[in-house]
Amino acid sequence: GQANPPQVADAFQPSGYDRAYKAAVAKFDAIHQLTEEIAPGEIGLALKAADVGFSDLGYFDNMLVGDERLRRVKHDWMVKIMDAAVALGVKAVCGFVGRNVSLDMDQNLEDYERSFVPLLEAAKDRGLEYRVEQCPMPGWNTTDLWHNQIGYTPGMWIRLHRIAEKVPAAPAESDRVDSSGARVLELMEALKASVEEAKSSLGPDASVDGDVNAASVVGKAVVFVTVPFAGQAMVYEAFKDALAPGTVVCDCTSPLMTAVGGRASHALRPWHGSAAEFAKSLLPKGTRLVAAFHTVAADVLRDLDAEVDSDALVMGDDADAKAVVGALIADIPGMRWVDCGGLQMARIAEGLTPLLISINARYKVRESGFRVTGRDVWGDPRG
Repeated sequence: GQANPPQVADAFQPSGYDRAYKAAVAKFDAIHQLTEEIAPGEIGLALKAADVGFSDLGYFDNMLVGDERLRRVKHDWMVKIMDAAVALGVKAVCGFVGRNVSLDMDQNLEDYERSFVPLLEAAKDRGLEYRVEQCPMPGWNTTDLWHNQIGYTPGMWIRLHRIAEKVPAAPAESDRVDSSGARVLELMEALKASVEEAKSSLGPDASVDGDVNAASVVGKAVVFVTVPFAGQAMVYEAFKDALAPGTVVCDCTSPLMTAVGGRASHALRPWHGSAAEFAKSLLPKGTRLVAAFHTVAADVLRDLDAEVDSDALVMGDDADAKAVVGALIADIPGMRWVDCGGLQMARIAEGLTPLLISINARYKVRESGFRVTGRDVWGDPRG
């Protein structure tokens, strides 16, 4: 009989990891040799005969992984992908930026400049575009971070572009910048225009300004966070250290499937139970977190000439913080606030957003909302 095959080491142990790593290197080197040395001409002829081609060659891995040895290997592989693209006449490569989960966001940006920009230089030297995949990659590693690669929101695209532009050899704004770069510039102009529009709508006595996230919260007693779920973690990480102790933060995030390419009328269930509870895990101790505004359409709030025909459901574990947010809600003509209990009730309230989106779509309207009957006579829930 045959001898028993050797036991494969656990892939999560060092010996098993090294075995898998060496096998992957051997396979990748074989593919690289085929495309660059053995048969690039034959491959090109086959593609031409079949009337097909490659838009880019991709290698999707964490290029900012904390282990420097692994990082060097991953970068070497990406350079081989670039060489293969040149050999095959492909005009671009594609991949993730990645993230070093042991560093905060500012440190990751410094790491990006030190370690990732040289890859951009290598691509440019070969006449290639470097396209960045934008998925946040939840579950990429064993941490509970929602986003495990930093290049996945418009704000970060702007920052990464600016860092790359500081390096003379790195790609600058030119005819090589693809539609993502053009979209970033569009967004920057739109942000400027939105501030001017707000000033025009609110009148000359209104105080309206814009700033980067961290600077915008300095010295503020109350902060409202109104971002899509896909950008929630990035925004909180950008400003959390600038918050003063005791700041009231109102999170208005609704986790929708649009964060992962799905429909806005479909809900996404975060690991923490709700987007508000996820926000709590990102904020420093002492921050007074409240969740609200999940059942009021943005278009309704923007129409300053009409009363809002909807109540705001407010959740949080700090009764006085809820009352602060509630008082601001009550200043909006037509609105009332309803204390729904602790922060965990956001698990229910956030799920009402996709319900309203579906109702709006069915009736071809934008102003659906919720009213709680009897609220006018209940008074302050604190007694």
